[in-house]
Amino acid sequence: MIYMSNNDILLSVAVITYNQEKTISKTLDSILEQEHDYPYEIIVGDDCSVDGTKSIIEDYVLRYPKIVKAIYNKENMGLIKNYYNVISNCSGKYIMECAGDDWWLPGKVKTQIEFMENHNDVGMCYCQAKVWIERKKIYYENLIGEHFRSYDDMLKVNIVPALSVCLKKELVNAYIREIKPIERGWLTEDYPMWLWFFKNTKVEFIEKGLVVYRELEESASHSKDCDKILAFERSRYEIQTFFAKRYNGICPVWDEDRTRFNLYYAKLFENYEPMFVEKLNKVYAQLENKSFREKLIHCISLYKIVFILHKKILRLFPFKSRTK
Repeated sequence: MIYMSNNDILLSVAVITYNQEKTISKTLDSILEQEHDYPYEIIVGDDCSVDGTKSIIEDYVLRYPKIVKAIYNKENMGLIKNYYNVISNCSGKYIMECAGDDWWLPGKVKTQIEFMENHNDVGMCYCQAKVWIERKKIYYENLIGEHFRSYDDMLKVNIVPALSVCLKKELVNAYIREIKPIERGWLTEDYPMWLWFFKNTKVEFIEKGLVVYRELEESASHSKDCDKILAFERSRYEIQTFFAKRYNGICPVWDEDRTRFNLYYAKLFENYEPMFVEKLNKVYAQLENKSFREKLIHCISLYKIVFILHKKILRLFPFKSRTK
């Protein structure tokens, strides 16, 4: 392994943590075990965890003092401020990121750094991600992350998994100076940055699954509390509106009743097998322009039918869980 001074760091990996004692070791190990010769650092920002996360991080700092650097917040800063505090302490030419409950697969660093070094006009690249559903201990059938089609499509849905990116640090700094994201009150740190990058630099997609996103029952974008998710969706709408106006894109329309209904629909079927839910969502998509009453009748009827048939289908064709 090559160790160099901070001025020679090629890659900084930003890791933010909060009460992740059960997962942070896997996260850090997956970064440290990447095979490459690039001088790099891992900046871990712990946001006042009250479990054993801090002691685990301290152990990694002792074991890898030239690589792992920790920031222990004196008070809880929240996701957004903690994220940008970690970013401000990154000194590499490139930045990658990984939340303290996700992990990388072999080849992530080498693949993306080689790509960026060979394409100087590219400011950001991203790849696909596997999704590990924690409560079921299985992988979701499909990878997430896809080719960029148009800016207006990007304004509708985020196609970039956060842990899959490799960014030029100088452009991250430019985004922070220009947009001032901390002052916006947005509930997500990644989506607005991607929207800025897609308009201000060349972005490339690497069609490989090189990372794993862990889907938890409670996270910033996934929760049992529909009101919490509704607030997240409202924040996403505010982000979309901001960038649509800034870059003359198609401004989305906020429909709180429709959004709330879609969330409740998703909740009804979230405990079923992912492949099964995907089929149901295709059926539901056909009702996009139907009235609220028609959607409600469909939802109730479909739930009754599925509740009965799902058990019978599982008896005949049991799904096999795919383990790590």
